[in-house]
Amino acid sequence: MDIFFKKDDNTFKMRTACIIKWENKILLAYDDSNSYRYLPGGKVEFGEKIFDAIKREIKEELKVDLKELKEKFIDETFYFSKFSNSNVHEVCFYFEGKIEPIEQMQNSKFTLVENGRNLYFEWVNIEDLNNIDFRPKNVLKHINRSDSGLFFTSEKDN
Repeated sequence: MDIFFKKDDNTFKMRTACIIKWENKILLAYDDSNSYRYLPGGKVEFGEKIFDAIKREIKEELKVDLKELKEKFIDETFYFSKFSNSNVHEVCFYFEGKIEPIEQMQNSKFTLVENGRNLYFEWVNIEDLNNIDFRPKNVLKHINRSDSGLFFTSEKDN
């Protein structure tokens, strides 16, 4: 059971996401319900450790194992979701990790299927991140931070 609660027009979800870099590019995802880009990952299951959650999500979505996984930051975001027609309070644990891209993943764009749902991925030049519709936007400024230690960010859409 995912850590995802909905009451009336309000939703809370806990998720994990991973910063995956390869050849000076970063891997971004999108799907049929969203045209904006986001980091690969997904919801944490009840009773699941967050390190296990991100490893599971990447394995489910990309069919590869994460290596050299390290925690980066925790982000709290508030936004309105057109998809669920609700106000969302999201807490996301961000990690950085490495993968060995399989042949299909070495293309600049590729599609994989998870539970019958198309997931679209693309490798984007790190310096081009500010020119695309990426969400949550406040995460962009933290992707390339090199300082060590976990930190917390929070942003509310207006």
